[in-house]
Amino acid sequence: MLNEYKEFWKKYIPYQLHPDDEKEIGSNDKKLVNIDINFFTQKYSNNLKNKENDQDFQSQFDPKAIHTNMYCKPFTGNIEQASIFILYGNPGLALGDYQDEHHDQKYIKKLNQELNFASDGFLYLDEVSKNTGGYKYWKTENRFKNIIDQYSLAKDISYVESFNKIKKSICLLESIGYHSTRTPYFKPQELPSSRMNKRLVHEYLLPKAHRGEIIIFSWRQSSFWDLTKSKNVLLRDKNTARNSYFSSKETSEILEFLKNRYSN
Repeated sequence: MLNEYKEFWKKYIPYQLHPDDEKEIGSNDKKLVNIDINFFTQKYSNNLKNKENDQDFQSQFDPKAIHTNMYCKPFTGNIEQASIFILYGNPGLALGDYQDEHHDQKYIKKLNQELNFASDGFLYLDEVSKNTGGYKYWKTENRFKNIIDQYSLAKDISYVESFNKIKKSICLLESIGYHSTRTPYFKPQELPSSRMNKRLVHEYLLPKAHRGEIIIFSWRQSSFWDLTKSKNVLLRDKNTARNSYFSSKETSEILEFLKNRYSN
């Protein structure tokens, strides 16, 4: 399955729909937005990170439309080496994301590494992404802090050592890999790329979880991922899916897995 997954993403070219998605949904649907980056740099005087400019940008486009002139991010992290898999919704969207994905060459290099299955850890805990919304969400807002702190204490290692271990352990899988401001009009089951991610979860990751090699946390879009709570498979209650931090129970279960997984 993993080889099939890799072959599927070899067909993808950044700043476009995956060809299988385009074949299924077309490229001119009103639910899609494809705007040249030069339009934005000229309109906003090359100041794409400005808050007022972002507000204007958001008012111009349907928040549920997918923006195709960006990177599709079906996964973030190293699928083969990670041990904590977070199943999520889809990447958000701000005007500044266009700047990051079209002009920040160091960040773009990392995005290409991801698509080539050569990630060296969770990108949004890496300083190369420090100007991005993903870094702000995951790193600046300390979503992994409790896990890092408690793993540090459990293993009697420094915070930095714990941080680096957790960074290499995390992989995020999106139900839809394309950017939108709000949950897209398209449902994951409508997109071949999303269905491929679901197959990866069920055919490749789930057996690993049952063998105790990884833990899977279904945070968003759990009805699409269609998993059942079991050993090393956590499901966020649908009534609290929008909560943006790990609960104390989720933190404890992930920490317990890590302690058992890396007991030496």
